[in-house]
Amino acid sequence: MEVAFDMPIHRVYTNDKIKANAGKVALMRGPVLFCLEGVDNQFNIEEMNFPVSSSVGYAYDSTILNGTHILKGEGFVHGKAVQFKAVPYYLWQNRGISAMTMLLNEQSDSVKEKCPDYEGMQTNG
Repeated sequence: MEVAFDMPIHRVYTNDKIKANAGKVALMRGPVLFCLEGVDNQFNIEEMNFPVSSSVGYAYDSTILNGTHILKGEGFVHGKAVQFKAVPYYLWQNRGISAMTMLLNEQSDSVKEKCPDYEGMQTNG
């Protein structure tokens, strides 16, 4: 017997009351949360802007820890297009120490925005 579940890729947003996460988005495929690691992405992953209209693809990569499913897409760092790879969060830090983020800077397509000034924001109310 084989069971197949529909596992679409979707964006997940935190509660609006968490001011520090304003303008951030996470990526999931079904119930699996994904993250970007520096070992896979040769740019500063925390500076990447991820446009609202960007699509994300799904693939199998046999070179990562004897094989895993990944997400692939395009973002921008300082206006330059970059290709990113995201791995399941549960695999984080299994290939050495590197930067990691699961919250991406979501960029509006209508306006090229700078990252918000989080230091001036009030959190927790």
